[in-house]
Amino acid sequence: MNRTVYIFAIAAVAIFAGGDATPQSPRGDTAERPSLERVAPKMLTRPRIIQQPAAIVREGVTIAAFEMGWEEAPRQDVLRRIAAAAGVMLGKEIDQQAVMKSFNQAVSWTRSTSWSRLEVAPQLMVRYDAAHDEVRLINEELDVASDLGGDIGEDAAREVAEKFLDQLTSGGVLDKRLYAQAVLQLGYKRIGSGTRDGKARSDRIAEYRFTFRPRLEGIEMANVGVRMGILASGELASLRFGGVTPKGEWVGDRLRPSGKGGYREAKTDANAIMSRLYATVAREASVDVAWSRMMYVVRDDRKEDVVEPMFVVSLTERRLVDGEWVSSRRKTLAFSVTDPRSPPIDLDPPAARHESTQPTRQR
Repeated sequence: MNRTVYIFAIAAVAIFAGGDATPQSPRGDTAERPSLERVAPKMLTRPRIIQQPAAIVREGVTIAAFEMGWEEAPRQDVLRRIAAAAGVMLGKEIDQQAVMKSFNQAVSWTRSTSWSRLEVAPQLMVRYDAAHDEVRLINEELDVASDLGGDIGEDAAREVAEKFLDQLTSGGVLDKRLYAQAVLQLGYKRIGSGTRDGKARSDRIAEYRFTFRPRLEGIEMANVGVRMGILASGELASLRFGGVTPKGEWVGDRLRPSGKGGYREAKTDANAIMSRLYATVAREASVDVAWSRMMYVVRDDRKEDVVEPMFVVSLTERRLVDGEWVSSRRKTLAFSVTDPRSPPIDLDPPAARHESTQPTRQR
């Protein structure tokens, strides 16, 4: 299956509930960048950091390219990070040596798609994806809970997420420098109910899903981050972290390119790219753009690469067939800002053959 999968990319709108922004293709010669205000998942401000506007690249601006990729992390380091993350999830001090021994026996290093239960913490399920240096932890007791209690609300849940992020960085699970200016997104898991006649319907938030994604030079990274599933009552039910590692030299709290990376000049801008997009695709279809932004993206078919920020657009094509509008699959296209003639990269190409029954990584 040759399919690019973002570990923490915004393209995973289906994971999150909320938002219905689908700006239509413009009628005219120019294409303005679509608004992101109503796009799911919801973008949140982080009160404790200096707010930065979304990066907008214009022609002539210098951009940074970084070496980055999925590293083969030493087993002992992986076990240490998992043990520390388990302590954060359990909310108590635990014997890390015992946990690491339990993890070493439980975690499969050859079948990264399998889940394991831990002897020292039987309520926790763990999975490690060695190919992408990604860890997932689920507190099964909380994940299946039906009595959710009260709802602490979005603001309080965000504070809880920030608290857990502090614990993960101070515990060495995550690099504090990389997450100091991370963006924050919010999605929801909802539980609905209703009557058979459809006259009475209700739903409530069961879980707040927060995603912290690092930024380099003010531009988001698509393939790395931490996602927290926080119940409406405030408990941490699930945790997912890992992804690509950027290489460079830290100067204070800023990572600068090194090695094969460096600085390059942008030769186009967002409006020119959108105009190009509509001039080609919109000839045969109506284009609904869900979101667009600058991002660092490592393609799934590359173990490592020199990555410059690209202008990424998530869109759906709609065609009128026999009097009915038919929508295509969601496409995520990445456009170079240093080579205007370069064709866009389809980050979600269709599978070349039927998908197997084997478990695959989900967005």
